Amino acid sequence: MKKLGLIGAVLLVAAAPALARVDIKCAADGNIVTVSYRVVGEPNKVRAFALDLMVTSPAVIGDVNNYPVYPTTSLKKYWVYPGSIVIGGTPPDVTDAGTPVANPYDPCVPGGTQPGLDSNGVTIEMGSLYYPTADSSPNSPAGVKTGSSWDQPGAGAWEQLLKFRVDKRPATPVYVAITENTIRGGVVLTNPASPEVNAPGYNGKPKFALDCLIGGNAGATEYANWVKYGRPKCWCYPRHCRGDIDGKVQGAFWVSQNDMVIFRTAVGKLDNQLPVNGICADIDHKVQGAFRVSVNDIVILRKYIGQLVGNVPTCDKADVPRGYPAPYTGPYNWWTAP
Repeated sequence: MKKLGLIGAVLLVAAAPALARVDIKCAADGNIVTVSYRVVGEPNKVRAFALDLMVTSPAVIGDVNNYPVYPTTSLKKYWVYPGSIVIGGTPPDVTDAGTPVANPYDPCVPGGTQPGLDSNGVTIEMGSLYYPTADSSPNSPAGVKTGSSWDQPGAGAWEQLLKFRVDKRPATPVYVAITENTIRGGVVLTNPASPEVNAPGYNGKPKFALDCLIGGNAGATEYANWVKYGRPKCWCYPRHCRGDIDGKVQGAFWVSQNDMVIFRTAVGKLDNQLPVNGICADIDHKVQGAFRVSVNDIVILRKYIGQLVGNVPTCDKADVPRGYPAPYTGPYNWWTAP
């Protein structure tokens, strides 16, 4: 029984050098981040990825998932995990598919590997293995052409690599950065020439920012409604769910007359009647009848108005002494401020 190294996992076919670019992008749904790739500028396919996925502290990567697992998902994907796959038996076969997350303590690759799950960085390795070995093989991964046309000039269609979950709620925005891990091979093409890699946080590209709101505690449509109304940052104020509509302290109070003034302009209004920032008065992030700002919201506002700052918990904490269940909005990746 043996582990399959990176060189053994990817079958490299010699070809004339050519210029190429591999684009890597992120998309988020709450705290779940999807990582996708495409090849631009040449007909070569990617044979393997070794990438560092990083989030800004104190956020951490809690899980990596939605990757192909041998043999239950298509082999036309990056299903070989060089750092942990185990081959054994006669004839040889996969006895343990392993995981894309590289072991930071692997004695064969000292240093250069991110700490792993429950830290702010993981290194992933994903390779392809198929026969015939040419890029034209019907068993090769997608990512260059779609039918007879390009997704855009010179570019393949976007293909998903995996997803990962971001945990913990800091007080500042959470960003994702992806870079090549060249110690473990980086991005490897069928053509041995190194491609240009275009990814968030790499070669001066801006990091990818996660949404502040994950959503769902106030109902299945909480996040979708937040997006519908233009991602108002007021929904992510730390005490918005307690009635702090403007995100500011007035005297000794988080919930004050200032919040009541905004509330009165929006309560009982249809969507097309809401004033600018009127959606901020939707304290419980739910619709009641035809109204986003309703009786339910005023019940919450009255509960907390005039309470001293120390008696108004943030929206990720329970309010047991006053009998209100929490969290009933969110959850959140991070807090915003006005």
